[in-house]
Amino acid sequence: MAPPGETDAPSCIVGIPQVENVMTPPRGDKDTAKLQAYASVMSTWVSDGPWVVMILVLAPIAVPMLALASRLISVPLRPIQVWQSLPKVRLVLCSLFLMAELTLLVLTCPFTAQIWFWSLLEFSTVVNFAVYLLDPRALHVTSALDALCLPLRPFVAAPCVIIGLLRDVPSAHVVAFAAASLGISIETLVFAASDGSHVSAARAFDADQAQAAATRRLAWPRMAIALFIAITGVYNQMFLHSWPAGVWNAKQVFAPGINGLLATHRNSVYSITTDMSKKRCDNTTRSGKLIFAVSVAIKPEPSIEEGLPLVVFECLAKRNHSFVPFLLAPSSSDESFETAFAYNASIALVDRQKSLLFSVSIQGENCSDVINYDFNATQTYAAVPPAAYIQYLQITSSVPTLGVLQLALACKYLVQHTMLSVLVLFCALQNWRLWLCFDGILAHGLYIADRKTAALIDLAFGDNLKVWFQLRQSVQTACVHCTSFTTIFLKGALVQCSATMLAILFYCITGSAPLPTYFLLLMGLIGSLSTLAMLWPLAAALDIQRKHGQTLSTQLLELHFRCLDKTIIPDHADACIALFESIMENVERYEHRMTFFGFAITMPRLATMGAALPSLVSFIAFHVVPSTWASFNAFSVMENATYAAAINPANNTYSG
Repeated sequence: MAPPGETDAPSCIVGIPQVENVMTPPRGDKDTAKLQAYASVMSTWVSDGPWVVMILVLAPIAVPMLALASRLISVPLRPIQVWQSLPKVRLVLCSLFLMAELTLLVLTCPFTAQIWFWSLLEFSTVVNFAVYLLDPRALHVTSALDALCLPLRPFVAAPCVIIGLLRDVPSAHVVAFAAASLGISIETLVFAASDGSHVSAARAFDADQAQAAATRRLAWPRMAIALFIAITGVYNQMFLHSWPAGVWNAKQVFAPGINGLLATHRNSVYSITTDMSKKRCDNTTRSGKLIFAVSVAIKPEPSIEEGLPLVVFECLAKRNHSFVPFLLAPSSSDESFETAFAYNASIALVDRQKSLLFSVSIQGENCSDVINYDFNATQTYAAVPPAAYIQYLQITSSVPTLGVLQLALACKYLVQHTMLSVLVLFCALQNWRLWLCFDGILAHGLYIADRKTAALIDLAFGDNLKVWFQLRQSVQTACVHCTSFTTIFLKGALVQCSATMLAILFYCITGSAPLPTYFLLLMGLIGSLSTLAMLWPLAAALDIQRKHGQTLSTQLLELHFRCLDKTIIPDHADACIALFESIMENVERYEHRMTFFGFAITMPRLATMGAALPSLVSFIAFHVVPSTWASFNAFSVMENATYAAAINPANNTYSG
């Protein structure tokens, strides 16, 4: 009988005996303990993780309800069981931290969008807190550095625990542990080399030459991804430490190129003079109305760069200092401004329009009455540009320059985002390494100790095909185990990227970008890219899997040729071909696929996404959008009146 997970298969090649088991050195107890601990963490996360996250998010309601229900309800409900297994002191502290953080955000953020922005970024904090509560290893202290960093451990619990468990475990032990979960003993998997020697399947992963080849292959992708993470991280931090996120309230956006995405102007104050000449007064109609000409001179010449304000005209009676109604009409048919009959009239300036001429009608009988009226002009803009907003806050001492809470959150986000990127990169490259080592079995053979050349492996020899398939199943299971946790962050990054991208495109198409919402969406988009970069090694690893069907097809064709050459035992030829076809069907039809929201990750699809991203960036970069202002946070205690005045065009203009 074959061991569990194996099937009896004939030996196909003449002259190659059935291979005896060649045992590999036993796995270290320390590595086995680490892998068992990792499996325990993942099992606990799958069963209890979502419940812990819900308890943390809904802590003000969930904690008292579960505390009461655990005393009154004897039915073994899963939420109550999870609650009873959690360390209460740590749970209360984590819940208080999240509630205090949200409360302070509501009280200190001037814009509602900033509250949403920082709250959504705390998703990673909630996940780390959940791991911190579920796994006691999060509190393990093995060095002075661990003791020094212990207060920060809850915020980076997931990377610390997972990388700490998997970092030093050899690849061969990871595969062997995964094989054991399938009922396969890696020690009994032995390949028959073409030269007649017997090689343990574990040599594909623990041979120095195999590891060196995989390291060389991964060196450039690792460096490229690390560089990309560093560039996007630094750029996003430059963006984050500015006024849109509330860190430096009176500082322009430091990130290069961001301010150029908005169609902003200086909101300059022009010198506008009016001239009411009685020489041009007309009262010939004797209708009780005075019709006279008004000329308007504007200095300097209006331009889009300086701003095109709305000019509001009013007619003031000098005797009683009251406004009188009037009728404003163009003096010639080629004028394009609006007409009005009221106490005021407005005209929108156009580019390079340095003078205006129109006629005004007011109540009166004598042209000499013209001198009793003043025709005043005031300027107002539809919206205050960011430059004017920043300048207003700089000269207003009542607004704090630095947002202490936001600065602390920005620093925490930097540490968490870096650690999570390292975690996802570690797991993704581990997957790629395992598949590169496995693919090397047929590509360049297996290395035997004390031998410089590799032993070539032919799947038609002995039980090689069965060993190859079982080892492939083990590698596949090991990869699933390695990425079972990190897919949470990849899915979160995909949702973040898609949502921010759609919102940004919506604002670009509608031609209105509310601030600081537009800038915060750009921060979210840039922040998601470093995590999505990990799809490259994952897709590359999956691409290796997908080529195995083609590899088996080629091997089967060679097997048919050998049958023609009579190098196959006739009684076993049909059984070998049937085994090849059965495994090919399993590989091609029942292959594992990594999917996100129903979409399988493949290299061609990833290349399409990578090609579409520069198009999106260029569309946003060259589609300059006029800016408006988002809604205020009514619960803020941080000088709301000052912030409201800063974005009010009637109170704030910028004259540079």
